[in-house]
Amino acid sequence: MFDLKILYAEDNEKIRDSYALVLKRYFKEVIEACDGKEALELYRSHKPDIVLTDINMPELDGLELIRIIRQDDKTTKIIVLSAYSDQEKLLKAIPLGLFAYLVKPIKGDDLKKVLTDVASHVEESEQLKLTNGYVFDINARKLFNGSKEVELTTQEFTIVDILADNQPNPVSLELISFSLWDDNHDENKSKIQNIIKRLRKKVPDLIESVYGFGYKIK
Repeated sequence: MFDLKILYAEDNEKIRDSYALVLKRYFKEVIEACDGKEALELYRSHKPDIVLTDINMPELDGLELIRIIRQDDKTTKIIVLSAYSDQEKLLKAIPLGLFAYLVKPIKGDDLKKVLTDVASHVEESEQLKLTNGYVFDINARKLFNGSKEVELTTQEFTIVDILADNQPNPVSLELISFSLWDDNHDENKSKIQNIIKRLRKKVPDLIESVYGFGYKIK
């Protein structure tokens, strides 16, 4: 089982119940939605690692759901389920950055392969979801605010890296100092404060001061 969260949107209750049982074999948390509108609400409140959605749904169809998600989120993996009759919508969804699509009726082996592939891809990418829509990609050494990359210096990256790795716990000034310079000289405190000040201009709602100790992700 993968320690990941997947959002599954399907308006047909019988199909949803059946697929949900399969998904629960692979993922630690499965969030179910009965239509696109509910799926969007659950996406915003739960911030899943993966979205699995049908194309044709009431209230808000899968295509519009993906379009809205992609306005601010370019990283969450999205898999689409479609019938042969949905081909026109599927072709419109592909440019929106799908991880995969499956055409109904879906073979068990095909579903298993896609679920395993997407879970492995998410885990290997080492993307940490932070507060207020920030995503920290450790391997790529990049911080994203929604879909926009935040340009970081080497020292700024080091601080975000250690804060993200320890969230939600605070990180001491001493540990930050050793991470940056391999020592803990008194003058390093003011250097760290200056780096944090520059960081806050780029990401004003990401880092919180912990009085008398250090800093943490909000």
